[in-house]
Parts: sequence; C-alpha cells; structure tokens
Amino acid sequence: MLLTSRAFLLFLPIVLGLFLVVPARMRWLVLLTASVVFYGFWHTPYLFLALGIVTCVSFWVGKHIASLPQSRRRFCWLWVGIFADLAVLIWLRYLPALARLLSDLFRYPGLQRLAAAMPVLVSVGVSFYVFQGISYIIDIYWDRESPEPNIGRFSLYMMFFPKLLQGPIERAGHLLPQLRQTLQTNRECLTIGMHLLVWGFLKKVVVADTIAGYVDSIFGDVHAYPVLSHLAATYAYAIQVYFDFSGYTDMALGAARLFGLRLTQNFNQPYASASIGEFWRRWHISFSRWILDYIFTPLQMQWREWRVWGTSAALLVTFFLSGLWHGPSGGFIVWGLLHGTYLAGSALSARVRSRIRVRLGISNPTKHTLWRIFLTFNLVCLASMFFRAARVKDGIFMLANGITTLPAYLWEVHLGQRSIVGDLLLGRSGAEFASACLLIGFVFVVEWLERRQGGLAGRSSEFRWLRNLPFWAQGAIYGCAFYLVTLRGAAAKSFIYLQF
Repeated sequence: MLLTSRAFLLFLPIVLGLFLVVPARMRWLVLLTASVVFYGFWHTPYLFLALGIVTCVSFWVGKHIASLPQSRRRFCWLWVGIFADLAVLIWLRYLPALARLLSDLFRYPGLQRLAAAMPVLVSVGVSFYVFQGISYIIDIYWDRESPEPNIGRFSLYMMFFPKLLQGPIERAGHLLPQLRQTLQTNRECLTIGMHLLVWGFLKKVVVADTIAGYVDSIFGDVHAYPVLSHLAATYAYAIQVYFDFSGYTDMALGAARLFGLRLTQNFNQPYASASIGEFWRRWHISFSRWILDYIFTPLQMQWREWRVWGTSAALLVTFFLSGLWHGPSGGFIVWGLLHGTYLAGSALSARVRSRIRVRLGISNPTKHTLWRIFLTFNLVCLASMFFRAARVKDGIFMLANGITTLPAYLWEVHLGQRSIVGDLLLGRSGAEFASACLLIGFVFVVEWLERRQGGLAGRSSEFRWLRNLPFWAQGAIYGCAFYLVTLRGAAAKSFIYLQF
C-alpha cells in the first residue's frame, strides 16, 4: 500500500477513527494491528518472515546483552545480533545479484543454473527496519538505551506503518519513549498532521511525478539525446528525487502526527547547503546520522593514529557502504564513492584552503556562500547522475559527452543549427514547462518560509505561517492543492526510495 494510493486514503481515516474511540491504554494495539494490515497489502509472506526475524532477533539479543556484565560474551552477542539482522538484508537484497556475479566469474554449470533460477525478491522497507534493529542492539551494548520489556511495543517501534517503507530510521531513544506513554492526540496534532499530509502529497504527486516523465525519457536512452538534454535531465532528477523522498517523509510525519507521535525530520533544505558535509547534515538526516554514529565514528576512532588520513579513509569506506546499502549496482557504488571522495578531499585540503583564503584576503567565507552553494549543488548533481543512470557506462557517456561536445553544441546554437528551447522541452509545451518551474519555485519558497518560522530547522514542520493566514486564504490554498492532487492523483508513480 503506497501512501499516495486510494487504499491508503481510505485506510488512514479508519485507523484514526479506531484510535480515537478505543481506550487510551489500548491505542498502541490499534497502531500495531494497523501496521500489520498495512504491510500485508504487499501480499508477500516472506516480507512478514523477514520483519519477524529482525524484530525477534533485535528484541531478544538486546535484552540478553543488557543482562550480561561487561565481558567478551557481551561483545560476541552484539555481533551475533548484527550479523543475524544483516543476513536478512543480504537474503532479500543481495543474494540474487551475488549469485549472478559468482556464476559470471566461475561459470560453473550448477552455479549458473542456480543464479538463473533465483528470483529477484521484493524487499520493501527491509533495509530501513534492519538498520533500525541494528541501531537498537548497538545502543543497548553502548549503554545508551535500556531494553524494551514489551515485545508488542517493540514490534510497533519496528513496524509503525507511516515510516515502515522508507523511514525515517528511528532511534530507540526517540520513538520508544513516546510509545511507552499513553498515546494522545489533540486538535493541533490533527491540524499539523493534515497540513503535512497534503503538503507531502502535493510534492510527490504534482511536482515529482510531473518531472519524472521528462527524466525517464532521457535516462532511458541517453544516446538518443544531445548534451543539453543530458544536463537538463541531471538537474531535473536532483529536483525529482528530493521532492519524491521529502514528499514521502512529510506524509509519514503527518500520518504519525495525527496519532500524537513525532518522527524524525529527514530533510532541511539540502540544496541550500554550502558544502558536501553540510548537505549530508540536511539530506536524509536519519540515515546520515546512522552512518555517522555506527560506521564513520567507530572507523575514525580505530584509525585515529593516521590523523587526517584516517578520517579520509573512514569517509571513503563509510560512503562506499552507503552506496552499497542502496543496492548491488555499479551506479550506486560510484555515487557513494563520489560523495566519499568529496568529503575526504575536503578533509585533506582543509589547511591548504585556509591558507589560500588568508593569502586572498578572504576573512569571511560566508560572503562567498552563493558560490559555495552553487558548487555544492553541482557536485551533488554529478553524483546523482550515476545514481539514476541505468548503467555506469551511461553515466560515463553523459559526463564525457558534456565535457567533449558542449563547446561544439554551443557553436551550433550560435550558428542557428540547433534550438536550445527544442532540446529542453523535447516536444512538451512551453506552458507545461513553465507550470512545472512555477510549482518547484512555489515549494521552495514555502520551505524557506517554514525555515524562517523555525519549523524545518526544529523537530518537525508546524506550518505556523499557513495557520496564521485568514481562513479564506487557507481555503484558497487548500482548494488549489486539492485540485492539483486530484488532477495528477490517478497517474501517481511509485516512490523512488521504495526500492531501497
């Protein structure tokens, strides 16, 4: 069940109605039952098996670790829990690709038959709750958290339906204390939740899905389009993936808020970042904090005697694993290595850049923020090109084509042999292109207003600016949003991050 589907638009009010009428002490059971039903809509029994294994392993191993004194046994049980959870992820996400790789390398007939017979399994939400289970076990091992004694509430923590498919990856210290309390909601929670649901729906269905057709056509056959189309598709995909993923996050936060629960804010205007490090503090925040705390920091501490070189190596390994987390695809790995290279290069060149600023008399780097934002955005788009390309060689072709043929292309435009407008629109009307640009600009302006009000910079969006408008203005905005969502709703596409 997708959050943009008609089934969910019927499912959510029913769950909310039951939540409001049952006794407060039983409300967590309503949410747990709803989460089971929600995941059951995928009609894939092995997904329930995977979720059950990760939930039971994480719960039992966490409880067992907490009962042991500081000893080597405790350390061994930590790795038992981590490997057991990772085994589920490998089974669903990587085993078919690994079998095909081994069959191509060794070419044994039996191995080739096994690889050919092995189906590609649906792994909806698996990597998100596997990471959540691992973080729970590690936090107990590090004595950051106490184990949850109630298997039912722990199961709800693992499978709470708004965040089950695409996160946020919730930490035990953030969500479990909320679930242990008597669940309550009020008019403000309902209002904010509805604002977020409508806003997320608008971002996904109206903006992201409108851009998707343009992006898919060019990345589907990169050799059939000129260099300007490649550039336009690369920038368009960066915008599409942001609106798609942040739209889901807004809907997840909104659905949770209806029940009085706060999920982790996952985005904070990432394309306004002035460095790659700042970008990762604003993009997919729950994931970036996860890899920082559980991969980068332990590696950095392990290699601290190498100083800045150890930090750089830790960054490269961390983001290589980040790319691999997205899937066993060369494009994802190149994407991760590019981001690791950006960050490692920044760490290694920090002193040199500081000396250059002193020699150039740049005492206040913030004066050059716009240039740094422009450069950061383009570096992110370059990596995203490989993330989206069907094959690594397609991404290399687009990059090489941009470097080698752009001057010749511009000369042809100068001579009147090519039309920039035609290569940008690709047969679409100018009105359609202009409306898409206006929608994108509108959303970015709204998020800027949100940030000024402290919403997106804080724990979650509150839409204070919208709620302070006159009733007629709110009605007009929601009327336009409802019209746009209805117009595009029937053609809603699957979420990009659903595959991860």
